[in-house]
Formats: sequence, C-alpha cells, structure tokens
Amino acid sequence: MAAGDSFLAGLVLRIADGRDLQSAFCMGVAAGAPTAMTEATQLCHSADVERLEVELARTITETCPP
Repeated sequence: MAAGDSFLAGLVLRIADGRDLQSAFCMGVAAGAPTAMTEATQLCHSADVERLEVELARTITETCPP
C-alpha cells in the first residue's frame, strides 16, 4: 500500500464516520505521511497516524479557524 492509498483510506474513513471535510483531510494526511516515511513496503504505524492527526487538527484550527 502506498502513501496515496493510505491518504484515501483515511479520508474515506472519516467521511464514512460522518466527520467534516477538514477532519477527513487531516486523517488522510495523517495516514499517508507515515506510510511515506516507512522503509520499503512496510505499513505505517497506528501511533504515528494518531499523533499526526491530532497535530494536524490543532495546526489547522490555529492557522485557519472556521
């Protein structure tokens, strides 16, 4: 699975959960980025995804308030 696949999976997961597009985007980036950081064909680590999702949501809220 590549970073783009992981991004799309995270995006669709949050949309399916009924979350807004901003939240879905954060999850997509949070899922895709760690996949790109792993070696060869390793999958991303869930702890990295969870940490990045929180950091991205905070950063977006601080720089682009709704």
